[in-house]
Amino acid sequence: MARTEAYLQGQTDPRPVIERLLKFAEVGADCLYAPGVKDMNVIGDIVRAVAPRSVNVLLYGQQMQVAALAAAGVRRVSLGGALAGAAWRAFDAAAQAVHGAGSAALAAVTGARMTGSASSGTG
Repeated sequence: MARTEAYLQGQTDPRPVIERLLKFAEVGADCLYAPGVKDMNVIGDIVRAVAPRSVNVLLYGQQMQVAALAAAGVRRVSLGGALAGAAWRAFDAAAQAVHGAGSAALAAVTGARMTGSASSGTG
């Protein structure tokens, strides 16, 4: 795995990014990553330029869909801090519910979701 963070640093021209990824591929990197690329056309250009190497893409915002990335040839996706952010938001909501309601009712609902009993009707 090799990555260039040019897009995260404000780079907008894909050519130097693709050139750097190609250099990484030349020295043996088997999966290439340029986090921050959001434009599907640029993602497709990267996939074609480094083929047959794998390309990893950071899922960035609601507009990015795994199926569309796969159709463009992306073989790996990263979530960055999205899962940690979701966990912290759930923790904060549960803590606020306990503080506000004085009970652990929200915790019971969260536990049901985690075990699947809320959707299966068993809990």
